[in-house]
Amino acid sequence: MNLALSELRRTVTQLRERSQHLERTDQLLGYAWRWVTETQVGLTYIFQDSGNVLVSRDGKVSRGTYQILDRADTLLLEVDGETLLYKEAFVDAAVLILYSDAQQEQLTILVNERLVPDLDVQQYLDATYLQPMRAAAEEQRLAERHAALKEASKKFEKRSLGLVNGQELVVWLDRNRQHDPVG
Repeated sequence: MNLALSELRRTVTQLRERSQHLERTDQLLGYAWRWVTETQVGLTYIFQDSGNVLVSRDGKVSRGTYQILDRADTLLLEVDGETLLYKEAFVDAAVLILYSDAQQEQLTILVNERLVPDLDVQQYLDATYLQPMRAAAEEQRLAERHAALKEASKKFEKRSLGLVNGQELVVWLDRNRQHDPVG
């Protein structure tokens, strides 16, 4: 596992407006969510309808509780007597990227094993969000360029001056100016 958290932070910042919210518990419940760090894959969390959460570490299961505080976009998680408050940074059906209420620069990453089997969060976010966003931006830029060229071409008229050394010599004349006839 090789996860560059600095790159992931930049990605999360870019994608914040595309994030869903924790209140969509249907995406959360019943799936195995793997906790991923820069260098390893850790715990597995399984959130249940009842507000209970199962936490597996190397096959040993602890039970805890969770509560989604949707107005605050937070997840309250209690496991093994420790209660933690996480705020959402980015949420979709495959990835939960949260940050601790106490340490906002420290990301907590949970990955839905079924939807991202290789657990490569950055690759998933790139393929699902960033590449389509870049393609759409490039398409928009090309459409704007095409429109500008089309508009500019209305201002000019193409005139052929004939062949010079076997190549057609062309000039573009401004339609709004009078030109001396070329002869």
